[in-house]
Amino acid sequence: MFKELTQFYKIGKELGLKRSEINRIFLSSGKHSLLYKVMMVVIFAILTVVIVVAVVSVSKSVYPSGTLYSSVKLKDFTNKK
Repeated sequence: MFKELTQFYKIGKELGLKRSEINRIFLSSGKHSLLYKVMMVVIFAILTVVIVVAVVSVSKSVYPSGTLYSSVKLKDFTNKK
């Protein structure tokens, strides 16, 4: 998606448009542009929260990274008769 946006900016500059004019075309095209802007902010906020929660949950590991661990338990060593 980033590649396409940069191509749009290049095309706009070739047509003689300023960066602010190009941004205005992308951000205020249509009847419900305010609704789209609000939805984009909400979606961005939700994605940010999801990413932060995922990073925090991954970082709370039982074993530190690079540590070797075993699945042997104490009850494995009791004598079974």
